[in-house]
Amino acid sequence: MTNPNIRRVRLAQLIAEKYATQAAFIAATEESQSEVSGLLKEKSFGEKKARKIEKKCGLPDGWLDSAEMELPSESRIGSDLDDAVDLLNCFSKLSPKNKLIVLNMARGMVPGSVQISNNQGITADNKSK
Repeated sequence: MTNPNIRRVRLAQLIAEKYATQAAFIAATEESQSEVSGLLKEKSFGEKKARKIEKKCGLPDGWLDSAEMELPSESRIGSDLDDAVDLLNCFSKLSPKNKLIVLNMARGMVPGSVQISNNQGITADNKSK
């Protein structure tokens, strides 16, 4: 597992556990929506950017690089982190169509989530509208 992949998972963990939403994280750190979305997906996530985010969030240097460090005053995800990294690696290899299908399937399992469709009308059940 590479540092950028660990950083993506840890950033997602940080947002979920400390800020609850990307919007709250963005408001607190003054990072742009497109930057955060990119970092969580496939954008280059280098050491300089990781240290900048850690500093803005009051985390120790290297927190985004280690699966062993807990969030201050927060519970640790534990083995779910390994599952999240595995899921992220698999997801990054999917075609855009299959990514949409997987996202909608996952959203369908979470109460209150909204499913999305692309311009061809593909939804979670892989049928055209």
